[in-house]
Amino acid sequence: MLNSYVRNYILSQAQAKVMSQTQGLYPAPLKILDVIQQTLENGSKVGLNAEAEAFADLAITNESKALISLFHGRTECKKNKYGKPEREIKTIAIIGAGEIGAGIAHVSIDKDFQVILYDTTSSALYHGQSQIIKSYQNYIKRNRITSTEYSRILSNLNCQTTFDNLEKCDIIIESVFEDLKLKQNILNELEQYIPEHCIFASNTYILSIHQIAANSRRPHKVIGMHYFSPVDKVELLEIIRAKQTSDNTICTAVSVGLKQGKIIIIVNDSPGFYTTRLLIFSFIELFYLLQEGLLPNDIDKATKKFGFHIGLAILLDSGVASRVAIGQLPPKSNSIAT
Repeated sequence: MLNSYVRNYILSQAQAKVMSQTQGLYPAPLKILDVIQQTLENGSKVGLNAEAEAFADLAITNESKALISLFHGRTECKKNKYGKPEREIKTIAIIGAGEIGAGIAHVSIDKDFQVILYDTTSSALYHGQSQIIKSYQNYIKRNRITSTEYSRILSNLNCQTTFDNLEKCDIIIESVFEDLKLKQNILNELEQYIPEHCIFASNTYILSIHQIAANSRRPHKVIGMHYFSPVDKVELLEIIRAKQTSDNTICTAVSVGLKQGKIIIIVNDSPGFYTTRLLIFSFIELFYLLQEGLLPNDIDKATKKFGFHIGLAILLDSGVASRVAIGQLPPKSNSIAT
């Protein structure tokens, strides 16, 4: 680093990487590089003074205030304001072994939940199980877990095409095709097998929890748990309460989500809940832009430059969002998985 050519090259490469990751929207990483450069070129005394001045400047920026607010918001969303559940959740059944269902299983089995992953076809179960196994094998490669831990975690997963063992479940998380009648039928059928204390949670994006529970024997045990894809990477969990949902049901769903490592928002059962209502206007505008001749890549570049983590066109095209925005097409197979 004493060689000016080498030093400038390394710093320029670091700056290029920061810009590619932040689009220049975060001032702190660029300030850090500037302080490092001043220290290397002029010594520690100059560097320490530059650091103090940079810290003072950054502390009063809008970005700093926003990140502090985000920190406090995340901290609040990691609390269960409803207290402690009446029963400990030990066994979870997930209905639907698609990308979301398998993702929910993924973030549950390593938290010592016993998980039953159900689908109507063996092929759907195979794809869901393969998704989970592949993810954990990647963890081994990255030294995040050992082979022994891998075996222990996978032992918590039971895949099946029948409703066996549902009498042991404490919560059912349904993640099937976004169709109201289908979800109602599944709830009505499962209530014949599950115990009285068992909660039924629907992973729905737009359907009313009140309507899903319309024919339920115990509507106070029905709630919405809206996970986002990919489940193992997106921290947000939207929990939807209907008017008839009991506080203990909400408390239990929140405790499960927190144990899964989620940042939780609790919303009322209203059209679009929170996240879909927020995004739908962006998607409508995106369609107008496409009709006016803009290319998806141009929209992605503009929205990433504005501050989106991924481009809006990619978000719309990524399965979950597209089903929300333009209506979900029926699955090609007999699988109930989304």
